[in-house]
Amino acid sequence: MAEHDGMPLGFMTIDREGYIDLAFVRSDVAGSGVGWRLYDAIEERARLYGVTRLTTEASEKARRFFERQGWTIDEEQVVLKRNVPLINFRMSKILAPAA
Repeated sequence: MAEHDGMPLGFMTIDREGYIDLAFVRSDVAGSGVGWRLYDAIEERARLYGVTRLTTEASEKARRFFERQGWTIDEEQVVLKRNVPLINFRMSKILAPAA
């Protein structure tokens, strides 16, 4: 989690298999580098876990962020949330071994 003066700015989660389930940055700090710093921490944690491949299911907005981090789209999919079809993207990234 990223915070400033005790106020949350964003967060990202990763499990031990390398799946990023949650990624959020407040809109008023978008573009300030908060997301990049959170993502860098996630990659570092993944390497500590011994993960060699990261995965996620990203929204359209998140897809663009992950692509800038070197991720690729594995599959576009439609998921139902409360009977509303939403498009998201299964994505992945192969991690280079730690230097």
